[in-house]
Amino acid sequence: MNKPLAKILCRRVWPKGDLDLLVKTSFLPETEAAKCWIEWKKVRDIDKVSWEEHKLLARIAARIAALDPHCPYRARIEGLSKAHWTHSQLMLRQTASAIDLLAAQGIPVMLLKGGALHAAALSNQGARITGDLDVLVHRSDFQRSVETLYACGWSSKSSLEFARVQWRFRSGINLHIRPHGDIDIHHQPLHESLLSDDLIDALWARAEQSSFHGRSVLIPALADQVVIAAEHAIKSQTGNEPAAAWVFDMISLIRQPSIDPAKLLDSASALHALPATMATISYLFNLTGDIRIREFVTAIESGRTAWGDWSDFYIKTAKKPYGKRLRALSRIVSRQNGYEFERDAILKIHPHPVARHAGHEVLIDKSRTKFRPRHEIMLPDKATMKKRLVLEIEIKQGSARRYYCEISADGHPIATLSSRLPGRGTIESKNFAFALPAIKCVPGSNLAIEVFGKFPVPGHTGGEAYTIESADFRILRMSWDQ
Repeated sequence: MNKPLAKILCRRVWPKGDLDLLVKTSFLPETEAAKCWIEWKKVRDIDKVSWEEHKLLARIAARIAALDPHCPYRARIEGLSKAHWTHSQLMLRQTASAIDLLAAQGIPVMLLKGGALHAAALSNQGARITGDLDVLVHRSDFQRSVETLYACGWSSKSSLEFARVQWRFRSGINLHIRPHGDIDIHHQPLHESLLSDDLIDALWARAEQSSFHGRSVLIPALADQVVIAAEHAIKSQTGNEPAAAWVFDMISLIRQPSIDPAKLLDSASALHALPATMATISYLFNLTGDIRIREFVTAIESGRTAWGDWSDFYIKTAKKPYGKRLRALSRIVSRQNGYEFERDAILKIHPHPVARHAGHEVLIDKSRTKFRPRHEIMLPDKATMKKRLVLEIEIKQGSARRYYCEISADGHPIATLSSRLPGRGTIESKNFAFALPAIKCVPGSNLAIEVFGKFPVPGHTGGEAYTIESADFRILRMSWDQ
């Protein structure tokens, strides 16, 4: 790769504008940092800052007293920093109980990202705000891990049947439990390509023993932590709110005396992450001018990076909407980089606007007519089956506009559908019918149907925050249709 072109591509992921000013406020000498802080105040309103800026403000809150002692925002920023940090600690403490549940089943756990930094006591650049805990389990343990947590009250945006097969389609799944539990279960540390078992096994072999809230866990080797942080940093650039807090994590890792530039090069090469590592570390050197960081830049630049890796880097960092289309095209060309296509593996069906004609109606138990988020039905024998199983359901709508229905048979996902309900405002309920091909419904099997709604987050003013929660529904009719 031509070096000038590589530098241009690297700068695509560097924090820019307001985010760059906040990062520099933390790292530059006092005089220069004060100028950056004053410049940031001129262009930003504390009432309209993004979540990423909140995380950066928490990092620099302790420095504002020296940089701008009369700042009217000072007390508020310090208070918000403490509040966000407290919420992070509550999340970490409750989520740590999930590690106990996995350990009780003999499932080894490796902490990633912020959890690994916390366990190794490396997060020393101000208050680190953490939204969830990322953990890695062996791919062979993924399904059992999900089942274990679901059995203890954890849940996700999917039914259990759909959640435990997510390793086939993506790198992991998010699970949560009220009030503060939030965990990401991964079978590999990177999002994009499906990594080979040999590569994952090598990552586990290099891992180091550590302690997390009194629990014995594994954390990646320092070089692997840097590469993982770099890959997650570039992935975060594609959203509406680019990330910059990764700078603090990378600085904490790269300044450790025990980290070796040669090992970092080996890790980045093995994980096909040389462009991401080069882009993030070059920003750290540009920010600090640290000679020690320059050694890592030189080591990474000495690695041989294929054009394909730079092409992938460009696609990964492309902004919406064109970036989203490029990534979709890339997944089609490469068959999603080793992952299965969910739409190919699980049938996607569509609701009918009106109830279908009932060819052979099936009596429904009265218990099925009650509203609840999940219903299970024992299918009749083959003698009564026709071409399609037709179900008509009624959903309590509430404030949701879109619903997702997941259907499984004997614990295996067989179909999914989504429906955007018409109209504005709140209505009490909505009926629709859908049909399942009989080939998907094995005679005598147990059919499970679960519905989820996309609800707006209460009190959120941004207009784009939603949460997916279980939605109550009931079965009105069930019949076999010709």
